[in-house]
Amino acid sequence: MPRSLDKNEEAICLYPRPVHLQAVVNPSEYGDEPYKLELALGSPRLAHRSFDLSVLEYYRNDPRYMYKNDDIRGHICYNSDQMEESDQTMLEHFGFSYDSDFNRAVAVFVYDLSRLSPEHQQIWKAKELEGDYKLHSDYYRNAILAEFGEGISICDAFVRELYWICQMTAGMNRPSLFREAYGKYGENKPRKFGFLVRPTLEEFNSFVSLLDKMISENINKKFFQNEVPYETEIERKDGKIQVQQKGTLQILDEWMRKIYSADNWEPWNETIQAFKDVRKKTPESSPCYR
Repeated sequence: MPRSLDKNEEAICLYPRPVHLQAVVNPSEYGDEPYKLELALGSPRLAHRSFDLSVLEYYRNDPRYMYKNDDIRGHICYNSDQMEESDQTMLEHFGFSYDSDFNRAVAVFVYDLSRLSPEHQQIWKAKELEGDYKLHSDYYRNAILAEFGEGISICDAFVRELYWICQMTAGMNRPSLFREAYGKYGENKPRKFGFLVRPTLEEFNSFVSLLDKMISENINKKFFQNEVPYETEIERKDGKIQVQQKGTLQILDEWMRKIYSADNWEPWNETIQAFKDVRKKTPESSPCYR
């Protein structure tokens, strides 16, 4: 038996039970909007659904969408009035989730999904994953508990390091070590600089090439102020001397070893080797590259 309402209660919220909603809601009225139907049938607004990472590729690769993703949370919004009306849609929030084996997925609240256009609800529905996926801990703190997260993604940490290195070099009254710092908070980082959305060689090669451009191709030779030579002489088999330009990583390594003294060079050795490994893995450096 339902209890009577207490007149002294200051606020009362009444919600129909899902069993009742299933009896009164006509699913045919939501034929192309599966997530709006879920809300109509009583799904909690902040219940989340998980999706294959490749669903983000549609928006990330289309310049008509404003796509922001810091590998913990993100949003998507159309950026052109020249698009079909059905594509003029937005996803105000999305995050990430993991299953028990730490497989990564995109996580979106049902309410946010319900606001997509019918066509885009169908796109997301086709990529929905089954199974028990838990929200990324920092996304949960931010989106559910309204708290600040405890960390940032490694990609955001990387671009913030670039920014502060440039600030330090400015304090040395030198030109910036890097041509592009991508903003204090990484707000200008390339939209494809993040976790891979497809486990493919093409996706990996694209990421490695971008990372190399942000490291070795981003180093500003003017910073070194000719304190180390930029060229090297190589004797050819015929005895003639050939002058070659040094790569930026070689210049950086030689400058560090000339300017600084250290009791233990192992941390720097590992650092410069990591940069060189990235360079070697780029498709352009492969002998099979065409």
